[in-house]
Amino acid sequence: MRVINHGGRAGLEQAGRWLDVEIASDGWFTSDPMAVYARWDELRELAREADFTDAEPVDEAQLGAPVPRPRQIFAVGLNYRAHARESGLDLPEAPFVFTKFPASVTGPYTTVELPTKTVMSEPPTMSSRTSPPISEDSSSALRTRATRPRGSLLHAHRPCDTGPDRAGRRRP
Repeated sequence: MRVINHGGRAGLEQAGRWLDVEIASDGWFTSDPMAVYARWDELRELAREADFTDAEPVDEAQLGAPVPRPRQIFAVGLNYRAHARESGLDLPEAPFVFTKFPASVTGPYTTVELPTKTVMSEPPTMSSRTSPPISEDSSSALRTRATRPRGSLLHAHRPCDTGPDRAGRRRP
């Protein structure tokens, strides 16, 4: 069983079918996907007792991020050999941990448009090597290079599973 965000509503999914948490709990929970995490033990109890007999099929187009408004995001980069190899970088002694803006979270089927110009940033190895294109038909590739502004820590920006930050975009 999984906790899902189905059309902006908290849900429980099992075998491709889902229950609305607010309805299944007779209003004990709200429909807000973020609210269930503050009451995790109670949600687990509801999930154990849930009856999926009349559950609706999951509409994959309605799936959103299960945690749509996180307070913070920690990302991990270069944490396995294949990732380092595809980035053209050496595997570091320890993976790089960095933060992302909460606006970078998206659902599993959201189209994220990349900027039309090449994005320049800094990999942790101080290398100026160009990263490979994201896809062969991609109109823009992400390139990275290192800079260390005076008086600051090394800033490293790498592509991440959460996608580009979308804070400046209009919401539909």
